[in-house]
Amino acid sequence: MLPRGFVILLCLLLAGAGGWAGHRYFEHTVDFMNAGSVTLLVRLHGDARELARYSFAVAAGLLALSVPLSALVAARLRARAKYVEPLLVGLLIGLLTTSAALLYYRHEMQSLGIKFGELLSVMRDSRREIAFNPLTRSLLFGAALTLIGGLARGLVSPLSGKK
Repeated sequence: MLPRGFVILLCLLLAGAGGWAGHRYFEHTVDFMNAGSVTLLVRLHGDARELARYSFAVAAGLLALSVPLSALVAARLRARAKYVEPLLVGLLIGLLTTSAALLYYRHEMQSLGIKFGELLSVMRDSRREIAFNPLTRSLLFGAALTLIGGLARGLVSPLSGKK
């Protein structure tokens, strides 16, 4: 059994590590999303690219934070909280939903790219569209579903051990 304080510390550490990894590996993720020779993401000026990088880093930090937070929520209604299993389930939900969302966006961009060719790179230069690009939205989707999974697990889990 993990103590609750350790899981709270894990929340802080994973949020920081997720933000760092999101900032560091943003370019690799953009390269993954660029399928073939079709320009899928706009070649933006430096400020817009940095805004996209920071929004991706924040979303990655939120995704990493949502895993131990969902375990805390899942174990909140129990007298003897067991955090290891909800942590693993939250990690699985987060990875699967984020991967599915990323692959969905990549597939949609490929199919649009095949239909429209290089004209796909036309996008308005607004801060909201840059900050909430498909990469960031997929990470936020995974974080939201991870938290919803932890809440559902806390509400639906067996009643034995309930406070």
